[in-house]
Amino acid sequence: VRVALYHNILNDEITLAVMMVYPTIELNIYKWNGLKWQSLGHAIVVTRPQVNRYHMHLTLARNRVAFGGPGDMMAESNKPGAVFVYEYNATRREWTPMMAGSEETAKMIQGGMKEDGFADTMAFSGNQVALSKTSEDGIVSVCIYRQ
Repeated sequence: VRVALYHNILNDEITLAVMMVYPTIELNIYKWNGLKWQSLGHAIVVTRPQVNRYHMHLTLARNRVAFGGPGDMMAESNKPGAVFVYEYNATRREWTPMMAGSEETAKMIQGGMKEDGFADTMAFSGNQVALSKTSEDGIVSVCIYRQ
């Protein structure tokens, strides 16, 4: 289980993301209404994420969520890591992917190879998401993706 909390101090808006990682990823996001947690849309489910479920990371912004991590180290092949980015559409009350892709790629940002530590940490700033990446020789770099 992974959790992330976002608190907008200007309007005292609090949002909570709870991610369960099995072979699939299920992410539920809630907003505090002053009395109880209310679900924001349906759960985000990624059925074949091909990421290392023991090294998943999660970050939350006002109406965006990103989650993912390095490639699956248990897999036979050297699969790259991935990060999935979604934005909440309040009119339709649903989370929609921000990256183009097929159902097979599950709308993701693709990383390097599984040993590179892709997306060990991540953070939002406006319409950008920053993801860390560690090379085989231990050099850490940050990749910034814009919508």
